[in-house]
Amino acid sequence: MAQLFPRSADMWLRLVLLLLFLGLVGGFVAFVILSRSSYVTGVGLTVDQPVPFSHEHHAGALQIDCRYCHDNVETSAVAGLPPTHTCMSCHSQLDHHRASALTASHIELVIAMEAEAI
Repeated sequence: MAQLFPRSADMWLRLVLLLLFLGLVGGFVAFVILSRSSYVTGVGLTVDQPVPFSHEHHAGALQIDCRYCHDNVETSAVAGLPPTHTCMSCHSQLDHHRASALTASHIELVIAMEAEAI
């Protein structure tokens, strides 16, 4: 009986199967490495704060615990922004002149940010 395939067909089949296996293993390794990289996880990523705020002043000099403002820091991957009433529980006790200056600087910042967005 005559051969259906040439003698080199077995070699080509083995070579294709080997390349397919190595491609699948390489793809899996690349996926694992990429999924754990800082590009995907965001480790070390700094986020621009929407209002001028000093952690050095609040958490450092005043020694306010991080959990006072960021109440979900222990249960979430992101600390998040505190609600306004958390800030105002202390800042409402400031004298009126300083509060007005603070509000004016926030308004100027918002106007500047809107101008940059346009």
